[in-house]
Amino acid sequence: MTRRVLALVAAALLVALALWYGQAPPRSSEMYRKRAEETVQAMRSQAQVATFWLRAASAGRVTREAATVGIEDAEGDAGATSAEFAGWDPPADLVGLRDEVTDAGDDLTDALADVRIAAHHGQWGRLSEAAGQLDPLADRLASLGTRVREGGR
Repeated sequence: MTRRVLALVAAALLVALALWYGQAPPRSSEMYRKRAEETVQAMRSQAQVATFWLRAASAGRVTREAATVGIEDAEGDAGATSAEFAGWDPPADLVGLRDEVTDAGDDLTDALADVRIAAHHGQWGRLSEAAGQLDPLADRLASLGTRVREGGR
């Protein structure tokens, strides 16, 4: 019985440490760069998801209601992803990287908010134009991710 309790306590501690590690702020320049790259890739994915929903709705493959929910989810996820990264203090040598990633996140969330508002107003003709704005943002995020991975800014 004691072994079982000890095993459960050890497992609970391991899970708690894993969760903390996943949420803990990065402490080194290397870890900050890694988190920046992960953030940029997640935001790129969110831009692509919104574009998928816009194009699928325009082609009649999904309902406008489903597309609206998908767009809302992408906007919320992009905002949360960007805000989490912005909340971490960068190492002194990476302040510029923080600015670049958070600026890209702000641009993405602004664009997704415009898309969401247009969808809520039923302006579906305008949304194909919005999808065209998300593609360059996704490309910008991909480029930023590559530069971060390669050690540049």
